[in-house]
Amino acid sequence: MILFLNILGQLWLSPVSLIGFLTGLVLQIFGQVKLIEFKENAFDWEIVGCSWLEHDRRNWTATTIGNSIFYHKKFINNKKTRNHEKRHVQQGMVFGIFFIPVYIVFSWIIKFFYKKLSPYRDNPFEKDARDYADRKEKL
Repeated sequence: MILFLNILGQLWLSPVSLIGFLTGLVLQIFGQVKLIEFKENAFDWEIVGCSWLEHDRRNWTATTIGNSIFYHKKFINNKKTRNHEKRHVQQGMVFGIFFIPVYIVFSWIIKFFYKKLSPYRDNPFEKDARDYADRKEKL
């Protein structure tokens, strides 16, 4: 049953995953990223040449597009960051093609109706990913 749900989740996420993977391939052709591994349903890419992404962007560590995760080179071996991003892949497997739009809607609701909260830090998807990474770290 778990294998079936895993396959179903990957199919549900596949349009977004295709965009993420093709982005990785194009960036790899131009020497901007390198594919590290495919593990836990995700392609892990290390950003090696994108100067516009290498500088500190408010502590940016990684971003997930479908089942492709693009890590800042300083964080490629950070277990907590990897677990956080893997959780976003799992979330994407549940929400499929709607993950990014729903994520953005939550951020907008927080930004426009809850001014004292952070659209990023208080986004339910981010809170869940941080909690997941914290739980995994304690195991």
